[in-house]
Amino acid sequence: MKIAFIDTETTGTNPDLHEMWEIGVVWTENLDVISSKSMRLRPQRLVDADPKALEIGGYWERDWNVSGDDDSLRNIADRLRGVRIASCNVSFDVAFLRNALRRFGRPAEWHYSPIDVKSVCYG
Repeated sequence: MKIAFIDTETTGTNPDLHEMWEIGVVWTENLDVISSKSMRLRPQRLVDADPKALEIGGYWERDWNVSGDDDSLRNIADRLRGVRIASCNVSFDVAFLRNALRRFGRPAEWHYSPIDVKSVCYG
């Protein structure tokens, strides 16, 4: 089974107002790591950001000379097609990833049933 473990950093907690500014993905097959990628996207509406969210994610400490672009995000989207997504807060991460993809005109085409890692651990 192919699973992509994702983690996002965002400008706040509301996916309708705030933005994803960083994503990390680790792709696995049968839980063996195949590859990984991380990228940053410069927020379009930093004025709407929650200062606490930026602090938690270490936004101000990041090297902003290196930034992702729509091609990098398209590459991630293409590699997520049909793959199950797993995350410690999957509904949060998926909502922000979906909105970031929409911003670049890309559909969310991963497996319809994401995995909430915290729920699996509690089970």
